[in-house]
Amino acid sequence: MPCKLYLISPEASVAHGYGRVASEAGRKVTRFAPVAIATVAALAPSDFDILLCDETITDVDFDTDADVVGISMNVAQTERGLAIADAFMRAGKTVVLGGPQVSLAPEMFEGRASCIVVGELEPIAEQLFSDMRNKVLRPRYDGAKADMTTSPAPRWDLYPNDHALAGVVQTSRGCPFECEFCDVIAYLGRVQRHKSNEQVIAEVQNLYDLGYRFIALADDNFTVYRKRARSLLVALRDWNAGKGSDRVQFGTQMSIDVARDPELLALCSEAGVRDAFIDIESINPDSLR
Repeated sequence: MPCKLYLISPEASVAHGYGRVASEAGRKVTRFAPVAIATVAALAPSDFDILLCDETITDVDFDTDADVVGISMNVAQTERGLAIADAFMRAGKTVVLGGPQVSLAPEMFEGRASCIVVGELEPIAEQLFSDMRNKVLRPRYDGAKADMTTSPAPRWDLYPNDHALAGVVQTSRGCPFECEFCDVIAYLGRVQRHKSNEQVIAEVQNLYDLGYRFIALADDNFTVYRKRARSLLVALRDWNAGKGSDRVQFGTQMSIDVARDPELLALCSEAGVRDAFIDIESINPDSLR
């Protein structure tokens, strides 16, 4: 019998820009498809029976017959994620917790689930899923920094893509800066690691084929390594050029120092990057000015 795995992305417990929006038809629609659970699904062996649940659009099935319930949480999802975990634990389910917040503060989650996964999954996926299949899960698994060139394309075929406004591609992890308001380097590190251009284009093409015309490049700092950014932007530009009037628009995160590089900004525009999130935080009014 295949191992049944139910992967949940909880609804955020605090307001933020990635949650649910109401469509004109009255359906539940989310802004961004959850790349975390789709990537976990891609790392699972082919004999696993996997169901994805994005709680912003689908209610959690607390009566599921799944063998294992996996919950991925960022900071904003922690309160709801723990409530879901508590309910499944009371029902006697095997519950695995992972995601950014578990990696940042594992002590918050010890004893709240059958197992917690700290760090990145790719280096330990084979062992974790083998133990899951054999029902010998350890209380904790610690993953190292992943080689992004070995990270598989997310399983968007398992996701209700007509309920998301934007597809998501993670082209890198980590950031070399030390902004004190940001938690990225605490769990992803200061050495940025990258997928190959070929991987990124394949994922973008897959999302395009699924109907997405806005794709978020979910990097912590897309333009910080200029040589790599240029190479990928050229690849995206050339791919997008073949789409005519049906081009994709991209959005991403970058640091404000990109303003010093007009050539790179022009290349962003040519590639279709139309939306840039730049975070500026300080308690010092002079710094903000």
